[in-house]
Amino acid sequence: MKLLNEEESLELLCRNAFRSKKPMEGFKELVLQAVQYCEGNPLALEVLGSSMSKNTTINYWRSELKLLEKDIHSRIQGVLEKSYMSLPYNSEKELFLHIACFFIGKDVDYVVKILEPDYSATSGIQTMINRCLLSVSPNKKLMMHRLVQEMGKNIVRQE
Repeated sequence: MKLLNEEESLELLCRNAFRSKKPMEGFKELVLQAVQYCEGNPLALEVLGSSMSKNTTINYWRSELKLLEKDIHSRIQGVLEKSYMSLPYNSEKELFLHIACFFIGKDVDYVVKILEPDYSATSGIQTMINRCLLSVSPNKKLMMHRLVQEMGKNIVRQE
C-alpha cells in the first residue's frame, strides 16, 4: 500500500467527508487532525471521511477526533483486520501479533532468530510485507503503520 502525502490525504478525506477537494469553511484544522491520525493510509482516510460525512458540524468533528485519541475507529479496525484475517496460516497470524506488540523497531535478523523456530518467521515476515502489513526499513528495522499496529494490539486485548 502506498501511503499518501499530506496534500493527497487532505483531498481524499475531503472528497469522502464533504464531496469536495477542500474542507468546508471552519474545518481546516479538524481535517488536518484527521489526516494526521490516518498517517497517509488511504483506507483509513476513506473510512474516516465517509463516517464523518454523516454530521458536518464542528462540535461533532471535535468530539469524534477526541475519541480517536483513545481508540481506533471500529470501521477502520474492520478494514485493516481483513488483511490480518487473510493471512493463510494461524502461525502467521500469531507471528503478526507478536511483531505488532513486541518487535516493531527491532532488527529483522534478530526477530527472525528469535521467532523462526516457532513461527517460520522468514516466510511469515515476507507474507506480511507482501500484504502491506509490515515493512523493513533500509537499516533492517521492522516497521508497521501505526493504525495496523493498533489493530494488532486490539486483537490481542480482545483475546
